[in-house]
Amino acid sequence: MKLGLKIATAISITLPVATGLWVWFGLPTNPAKSCVMLTVDFGESGLARPFEFCIPADGPIDAYTLLSTHGVDIQGTLSGGLSEICRINKVPDLYAPLYKVKGHEKYVERCHGPMPSWAHWVTLVKTAKHDNVPASGWVEVNVPLYGIGLQPGDSIYLAYATNGHYNHP
Repeated sequence: MKLGLKIATAISITLPVATGLWVWFGLPTNPAKSCVMLTVDFGESGLARPFEFCIPADGPIDAYTLLSTHGVDIQGTLSGGLSEICRINKVPDLYAPLYKVKGHEKYVERCHGPMPSWAHWVTLVKTAKHDNVPASGWVEVNVPLYGIGLQPGDSIYLAYATNGHYNHP
């Protein structure tokens, strides 16, 4: 079990870094106008290190398509499909317990049913000014990623909330 946990930890750290580097070297010259900023924060769960990078975008696109076509692996639940995020880049791990989530140290997320209220993903979006639409601050959205429209200059923040808390951008 310890070897499996070490492998899972190594993957959860190297995959986001490798993905970030892959996107980084393909960055456009004016990120504020030609990309969407993505931040994935695993919060107090201790499951992986947070990462942030600029994903090139040349026009309106839904969040799921943007992320999935740029190496971010999104897995939904069996009961809700992609309308409910269960894993991002294989975190939380299918085999490792959520050992840092107080009161639920032995729980292993299987993604079969709805995500528990004490350990789930939260999506926040900040829009840039587009044409006649004013910019917004960070807003928590409760729609599936494929229902979130993004444009160059916007930002999306995916935070893993544990026991009702997550790091706010």
